[in-house]
Amino acid sequence: MPRSFSTFVRGIPAPQGSKRAFITGDRAVVVDANPKTLKDWRAAVAFRLQSEWHGPPLDGALHVELNFALLRPKSVSEKRRPSPTVKPDLDKLERAVLDALTGIVIVDDALVVELHSTKEYSDEAGVSIFVRPLR
Repeated sequence: MPRSFSTFVRGIPAPQGSKRAFITGDRAVVVDANPKTLKDWRAAVAFRLQSEWHGPPLDGALHVELNFALLRPKSVSEKRRPSPTVKPDLDKLERAVLDALTGIVIVDDALVVELHSTKEYSDEAGVSIFVRPLR
């Protein structure tokens, strides 16, 4: 029987960067362009998932909802910027959480065929996660 999963992970969401490649001398070098906060954020998400998810990871086509809550900077009023239309980019926030879900709640993030995400200002930072099988 299909199961669904939902949780809220408190903390400052960190984006997952891209890999960057460059040539140095006669060889190509590839490095991760990830912020230092990513490792701690993914560990916090994984810890929460492991403490709440009991059972094998979901397999098959999946629907995922990610609602990111970001703290509003004190220098920015609600009237001036009602929504967080600045970095971090939503797709990079998604990538970090989808990677944390992989192997714990879902078999692989390639199984996500429906994804709905938002980012908004809130008094409490974190991410609300909802996952369900499509069939």
